[in-house]
Amino acid sequence: MNFNRLPPEDNLPASDSLSADPGTPRLGVRVVSEMIFCPRAGLIAYELSKQGKLLDGDEGDSETSPRLDWLPDYNDDLIYEALQQRWDEVYWVLKIAIWWAIGTAVMFFAVDSGLGGLLAVPFAVLPFWLVPQGRQILELERRWRAYRRAQNTLQISELGSEERTVNWWQLRKAGFAVTKPQEPNVHREWQLAGCPFLVLRYQALAIPVFRKHRGQRDVHSQNRARIAAYCQLLEWCERAQSPFGIMLFAGSYDAVIIPNNARSQAILRDGLLQARTVINAAEAGDPPGLPTRNQCVGCPLGYPKVFRPGETDAHLSVLPGAFTPRTGVDGRGYHCVCGDRFEWLPPHQRAVEKKLDRT
Repeated sequence: MNFNRLPPEDNLPASDSLSADPGTPRLGVRVVSEMIFCPRAGLIAYELSKQGKLLDGDEGDSETSPRLDWLPDYNDDLIYEALQQRWDEVYWVLKIAIWWAIGTAVMFFAVDSGLGGLLAVPFAVLPFWLVPQGRQILELERRWRAYRRAQNTLQISELGSEERTVNWWQLRKAGFAVTKPQEPNVHREWQLAGCPFLVLRYQALAIPVFRKHRGQRDVHSQNRARIAAYCQLLEWCERAQSPFGIMLFAGSYDAVIIPNNARSQAILRDGLLQARTVINAAEAGDPPGLPTRNQCVGCPLGYPKVFRPGETDAHLSVLPGAFTPRTGVDGRGYHCVCGDRFEWLPPHQRAVEKKLDRT
């Protein structure tokens, strides 16, 4: 396969039955994937996105700037750089501390014990800096060792024909560069937009990557549709080759290769059309009915939380519906996002454990 060759114009994704009518709202890839999982979850994602409460990136409504305790991951160059920086900081702090200790001792024993005692105060604060710094170094060392241990056994030309699990660092060692998209790609004819967590690049290849934060490490229809959507957007907007995508799992370097094949594209097509239908019906006053499968058992939107004013009720100000509490066997009131939005009790596993269905 020639990865230097860009796809010709007539090989770009076609704008056929997915072309949006005038007035069709622009949907995020995440909204479509949630809709495939459950129409009610998809509608909630759409309504939150309209209020700017849910972005289409893999990280949801995460911070626009890194946290103070942020550590690089999935990029060995940044991991090594951060590790060296942390060691340099420890080296210089300890070097200054040693000279400070010598000066403090001289002051205490030879000049003024009171002033020497004051100079010793910073040593009481030093452990509060060293302990977090040491933890970060240990974590960065763990990530760096994971990269060093990975074997360079993958051939890029052989990837994408089947669904398989590989090690993330094998992909990096095979030659892929990793980039962090800053803006979503937009397919204006389909009214579809999406920004993957990362994009792997090699010559004309652009491979979208998203990360699954919770649940079992299985690949479901919504995951395949999400990969197909990101691939289509990259091919359409960048004219790149995107024959497959990668799904990561939080806390692991396992990477599932998901082909952008006819099966995944058909799921995406059906999901996008379904999303438009559900949203149009909801805006006309006909919200989606009860789920027909057991999606609710582990769904985070149906997870009942103890009601805490100002903490668990933020969604009530941006979503339709009403506060719908249920009393558990412990006498406390519980509610959840989906329950408040559609004014019902989702059959979540925790709701069963708390016997919320008895009230």
